[in-house]
Amino acid sequence: MERINYFIKHINLIGQIKDSFEEKIEKLIHLAPESKEINVDLKYHPVRAKEESTQLEVCLIMTKRKIMASAMASNILEAADIVVAKIKKQLEKNKQKREVKKKITRRVIRESKSI
Repeated sequence: MERINYFIKHINLIGQIKDSFEEKIEKLIHLAPESKEINVDLKYHPVRAKEESTQLEVCLIMTKRKIMASAMASNILEAADIVVAKIKKQLEKNKQKREVKKKITRRVIRESKSI
């Protein structure tokens, strides 16, 4: 069962921004259905108010691995888009690696049976 833990510092999420942010983070559940837990760390840096002031870190905890991504952006939704794209890319790479390992394992098994 998936759990999303939010750790939010120096930001109040309200209204449509909160709903949109949570919707973007919940996309991760659909990208990685085998995930056990998702930790979301969202911080606002008031010193950097003129530039990229929102920092978002997401840790996707799965059965055998952990996938992390972070982004700095000028607003919350932009940071969420960047992080979701990074995690999606990492998940695709991991899927390709698993498929290659399966093919190699199958080939080794077939070769050992034929000998």
